Amino acid sequence: MNRRNLMKSGAALGAGLMLPQRSFAQTPQDTTDPDFDEFLSEYESIAGRRLLTVASMSFVSEDKSTIDHKAVSETDAVPALSAEELKELLLRQYWKLQAPPAVSWPSADRAADYGHLSLYTAPSAKFALTSDVLRMLADRNAFSLKTSRPVIIFGLRGCEIADGAPSHPWAKSHDLVAASPDHVNSRCVLGIWRVQDSMLSVYQASTVPAVKLMYTALGKRGLGTSLLPTGLYAYAAGSHNITKPDSLQRGALRISDSYIVLRATNELQYNPYLETTFWSGGDSHNIHAGGPAVRFSCAGCQVIPGNYTGTDRRTPTGEWAGFQKAAGLVDSNGEFVAAD
Repeated sequence: MNRRNLMKSGAALGAGLMLPQRSFAQTPQDTTDPDFDEFLSEYESIAGRRLLTVASMSFVSEDKSTIDHKAVSETDAVPALSAEELKELLLRQYWKLQAPPAVSWPSADRAADYGHLSLYTAPSAKFALTSDVLRMLADRNAFSLKTSRPVIIFGLRGCEIADGAPSHPWAKSHDLVAASPDHVNSRCVLGIWRVQDSMLSVYQASTVPAVKLMYTALGKRGLGTSLLPTGLYAYAAGSHNITKPDSLQRGALRISDSYIVLRATNELQYNPYLETTFWSGGDSHNIHAGGPAVRFSCAGCQVIPGNYTGTDRRTPTGEWAGFQKAAGLVDSNGEFVAAD
């Protein structure tokens, strides 16, 4: 089916075009998935909305200064999920497939965040991250750093802490190494920049969706999981998964912008040149705890390894707990700061 027509049809976003299921290794009664709330977090936030969509792109000029998008259209309102659809989506358990489909990160010249850099010589893999480097990146991207807040949160897609540590405390410089992102391991870095004294703390993290939820979203033609492009976004202190008590995360950072995301409808790859990808509005791409560093849980948010314990989910764990303290999301008594 031509995807351009697909996106013009509200029915195409419902159950009628669910992709064929592969064979499963799990038993029929195994229908629970503690990470499913991450998928629902994004899907439910866009349900009932009409989405402006932009089809796959291509470059018109050799210097990549002009981009052509093949189609712009608007969907009918995204339908809410029925009980039967929820059951079918819960059964899309990627890690329990007998032969899971391959997942990959596109080559640098076809990745949404790197394609425009292919004209330049690749830098060395290892580099020192300092406040001067962050200022240079902000200047090159015309990002305004004016803020009344004492810290700026930053994310670097596709790199790791050089010595393999899960985090590094406050310092003027941190050694990082470039690495291709993937959707299984945490191969990005989130950090906190204390602008006043140029001190940085860094945490191994992920800024890309987890493969298990990418696979779930294929059942809804890419809705529910998506890739947040690199850029400048506004966040405020608050809670993630507010409507889901069993996965509620207090002391998170909630995105407060209107923004676009890249969605994949038929393949486990976010390649904006493919006919099976499209851009649309996004929602609920917050910064929060993502479970383990390997096989993390994320439908497109930025996540740091960690979780919450206790029946009231008020005790953060892992590197996420350290990040919350350094970012000022908990006070000196360990209480979560009030939502902005």
